[in-house]
Amino acid sequence: MSDFEILIDNTWTYLKPKIKVPYELLRRIEAEMSYTREEYSSFRKITVELEISMFERNQMRYPTGLYSVLDKILTECRYTFDIIDVRNVPSIKSSIPMHSKKLRDYQEEVVEKSIKAERGVIKIATGGGKTVIAAAIVSRLNLKTLFVVYSVDLLEQTANEFEDMFHIKVGKIGGGHCDIKQINVCTVQTLHSAFDLKYTAIDDENMFKEKISKYVLERKEEIRKVVEEAEVVICDECHRCVANIYIQMAQLWSNSYFRFSLSATPFRDKSIDKVLDAYSGKLICNVSASYLIDRGYLVPPDIYILDPNEHRKYKFVRKSFRNIYEHWIVHNDLRNKMIVDSVLRLLELGKSTLVTVTRISHGEIISEMLDKAGVKSVAFMKGEINSEIRKNLLDKVRNKELKVIVGTVICDEGIDLPALDSAIMAGGGKSLIRSLQRVGRTLRPYPSAENNEKEKAIIVDFYDRLRYLTGHSKKRIKIYESEPRFSVYKHF
Repeated sequence: MSDFEILIDNTWTYLKPKIKVPYELLRRIEAEMSYTREEYSSFRKITVELEISMFERNQMRYPTGLYSVLDKILTECRYTFDIIDVRNVPSIKSSIPMHSKKLRDYQEEVVEKSIKAERGVIKIATGGGKTVIAAAIVSRLNLKTLFVVYSVDLLEQTANEFEDMFHIKVGKIGGGHCDIKQINVCTVQTLHSAFDLKYTAIDDENMFKEKISKYVLERKEEIRKVVEEAEVVICDECHRCVANIYIQMAQLWSNSYFRFSLSATPFRDKSIDKVLDAYSGKLICNVSASYLIDRGYLVPPDIYILDPNEHRKYKFVRKSFRNIYEHWIVHNDLRNKMIVDSVLRLLELGKSTLVTVTRISHGEIISEMLDKAGVKSVAFMKGEINSEIRKNLLDKVRNKELKVIVGTVICDEGIDLPALDSAIMAGGGKSLIRSLQRVGRTLRPYPSAENNEKEKAIIVDFYDRLRYLTGHSKKRIKIYESEPRFSVYKHF
């Protein structure tokens, strides 16, 4: 007789012991299925790291994606076990025809690998066509599908792209819509509202705090049914996940046999990596920017690192990060003047430029300085601008009518702007995700890979020699240098 039965369903795997389980074994399982999460302690007035185990001892269960962890532990400890798989494998019908898009060879390979793997993380660098890959997966499975996005802009953009490729109506859930079909695109915020879950925006800015319309709220039961009956779930921009938000979502789609998470840069730290493993699956592919540059699908960037700091005696200033950021990034006149001078030089070179900032106040300062410098073809994009105005601005960039965009985090994801051929990283920061996304905005060939007029992109970044900021600058430079086809220089 075996020591354990292991019961597997789509979301959870249950450990059913037939023996008395040693405490040491339970502790090891809990430890190896743990991740760390940062939380602000109101008592200690600091951010602390908490260790959270995904093994729920009271129910003796853990996320199915961590099955290999348990298998390894039980095998090493010489326990025997029987596996009972109660998952219903959906019957795949004939494919939905795809129009207007022919897959590249690597895209075809990724689609085949993904369907074979049945669940996992698909990492494709910005410009590699992850939406096309997702559409091809949806097309070939032809099942009840839920595609989850993080903003209303991405909902509209993804639904439109799917409809262009499939020539069928695609459901939209969020942004005032609740039009349900076999294939549905849904915002994270609407999904949370339908299940009465708390959603906390990830960024300082409120762009992801979608206002849920009364019409959508009145149809909660219908939305819940869509989520619970979905056989395929694809989570876009999975790197945006705060661990507990992703866990809340992943536990809702209990009927989904096929689960995929998409990103240009999915891995932010070991904790979210483990959460993605647990609820989505292992990494299926990793198509880098350098690979796409070598194949002619992206253009190479020249990255120039400028040093704006003339106050080296302040390197060890004992102030909070927020205070330092406000004084030496947002309100640093010398640094901001270097940003404006860089824009002017890029305009002389005939470049269309994206100036990225983190704080709205910083964007307002730079926009005002550009106006005083005589730059008229400029727009400031921030979350509070409505979607119609944003669409008009982006169309002007695509048509080369607008030469400069100052943008907050709203420009980090899901915006296809091949007309951009330069970027200035005005906001600093340590995020691997944002750095690569912002560079990636400029690397798409223009107007297309087949008829490219763009030879390379120009990126301007800063090496800020101050407490906290120095470490952030080093991290960004390390990220750039990790791509073989990115050229990094010290002067512009």
